[in-house]
Amino acid sequence: MHPASRPLRRPALTLLVAAAACSLAACGAAEDAAKSTASSAASKAASKATDAAKDQGRALLVKQACDLQDGSGPLADGKVDDADRALVASLAAAAEQAGVEATYVKPLTTLGSSDATSYQTRSALTSLKKACQ
Repeated sequence: MHPASRPLRRPALTLLVAAAACSLAACGAAEDAAKSTASSAASKAASKATDAAKDQGRALLVKQACDLQDGSGPLADGKVDDADRALVASLAAAAEQAGVEATYVKPLTTLGSSDATSYQTRSALTSLKKACQ
């Protein structure tokens, strides 16, 4: 082999190794990007599902609150006894925890309170009825 050709091989070999390393790095970067995209998509889907479940929970609590005054609901007669207050208090706490709108939570909280006056109770019944319409 001619000694002059040896120096040419080394730069070519170095270039080939550098190109391979760069290619492998690009593959690694592409893999990382794909993993990141998949993780982001999964996270967004989970977040969307969680939000949908929360919305369903809030809707169910609102329905239960409105059902209290409908037809044979415990508050349909306009009277609130201790058993009714206990039921409404637990519903009010759940509604507040779930982030249900104040137009429902506030009258429920009043109706569930054993300290509510008869005027406050009547006013809360009216407010809840309006919120449910």
